[in-house]
Amino acid sequence: MMNCWKILGIDPTDDLKKIKSAYASKLKQLDIATQQDLFEGLRSALEDAREQAQLAQQNLPLRFDSSKQNSKVQNSSVTQLDDFVIQLEVLYADFPSRIQLDEWKQLLADLPDWTLDRKQTISDVLFGFLLENYYLPPKILLYLEQQFAWDEQQLQLIKRYNEADVERLFALMKQALGFASFEFLQELPSQLSDRYLELRWAGQQALLNNHLDKALHYLLKAYELYNKDLYLLRLLGNAFERAGRAEEAFDYHYAGFELVKDDYDF
Repeated sequence: MMNCWKILGIDPTDDLKKIKSAYASKLKQLDIATQQDLFEGLRSALEDAREQAQLAQQNLPLRFDSSKQNSKVQNSSVTQLDDFVIQLEVLYADFPSRIQLDEWKQLLADLPDWTLDRKQTISDVLFGFLLENYYLPPKILLYLEQQFAWDEQQLQLIKRYNEADVERLFALMKQALGFASFEFLQELPSQLSDRYLELRWAGQQALLNNHLDKALHYLLKAYELYNKDLYLLRLLGNAFERAGRAEEAFDYHYAGFELVKDDYDF
């Protein structure tokens, strides 16, 4: 019988992110309604690979051949929810895909027909995830809010979750122009994305509060990670200008001009 690693299309590994990513990629290729046997085999491979990864993390040897037989999924709603969480995590981890609205629309479109109970469960899982993983373009946050009507549930959500976290997420949803642009971030490496956006956001907030030394500290740290973001270059130019450092301000404004000059016809 084909082992789990061959089914997933990856080498044996204890990296759960790689396992989930491989599973999510294979899952997208299946029509579960007509390929149930293949789905059950893929699902079994996922569970087996997870188990082997956990063994490897305990310094026990990986098995190269699955000893498990494919079995029918006993609880389809649990499996569907787990699949949703895996695809959610994989989408967020891939930054170029994360910032595309169509990817989020497809994530929700791939869900089976929702009953009210199932939709509420998905809503709870997604909202809880976004409280900790909120570096998304405002248009995506707004789209997700509209799908689940979170604004109408704000008081209940504040009671269930940390109030500051909930208020921050709603603020980001409503800052369609105030939250930093994602337009020039397509080439930002996924492994740097959250750290970069955290630094850029901290620098922007410090600049808004006129803490120029802090603003320059955070913005320059962000620039060290990624230097092709027009929004960051403008922030740096403004920060240096307000600090009375005109030559450095000019350098960053000019770098921003160089980034977009091909968009203009001279």
